[in-house]
Amino acid sequence: MSSEVLAKVNRGETVESVHRGHLVVLSGDGEVVLSAGDPQTATFTRSAAKPFQAMPLLTTGAAEAFEFSDEEIALACGSHSGEARHIRVVRLMLEHTGLSEAHLRCGAHLPFDEKEAERMQREGEHPTQLHNNCSGKHAGMLAVAKHMGEDLATYDDASHPVQLAILDAVSLLTGVAERDIAIAVDGCAAPNFALPLAAMARGFMSLIRPPESFDAATRAAAERIVSVMARFPELVGGTDRLDTILMQAAEGKIISKIGAEGVWLCGVLPSE
Repeated sequence: MSSEVLAKVNRGETVESVHRGHLVVLSGDGEVVLSAGDPQTATFTRSAAKPFQAMPLLTTGAAEAFEFSDEEIALACGSHSGEARHIRVVRLMLEHTGLSEAHLRCGAHLPFDEKEAERMQREGEHPTQLHNNCSGKHAGMLAVAKHMGEDLATYDDASHPVQLAILDAVSLLTGVAERDIAIAVDGCAAPNFALPLAAMARGFMSLIRPPESFDAATRAAAERIVSVMARFPELVGGTDRLDTILMQAAEGKIISKIGAEGVWLCGVLPSE
């Protein structure tokens, strides 16, 4: 099935651009209640996978062993803007694990936050890996590697035990067998996953409403990830970022995570 028009941008009375795509909405029971285009279209999750990738941080006991706060776990789920608060939390994550920026393998780029990026450029300050929007995710991966006693220098390799644990979590949450998940390197050098859109939606639904078939540790990890994302939206994104704006406006009633190339996952929490 071909993509469908999801949005049009008008300038004056003229349509300036047309944006096509695919979307799917699932009920809490996993039934399709709305779709456009083809919900089985597969694409890479990109940064929308970060809440899934944070699961082993909790299920392995790494977060507890290193006494990670809820803020630190929220940042591991986010694509932060490189603002001062974000850098402080990433530093804390590394300090708690006894590691440093040198152990990160995400690379450096200017902060997404325009004001901070402009300040750094004016003052001749060079960005570090801490400013990378994925540094929280990578710090979380390093924590898992250290807790497991695995090699720290190759934690981002697809065959590393940390990445295998993440793949297992992605498969469990989305219901897609590991052998059917295509893997490629993301922009931050970590493995990423190609999944049907309906499976991505199922993954968010599994976080919000973990099935009874999940073991207790997995259910607890999913619940905590949802809780910290909803309570610390400013760490999932940052000033003027879509995820943050949406979650702040919804006052803890949704979780939202964008990814590159127009991928967006959003889950509505159960009402009281």
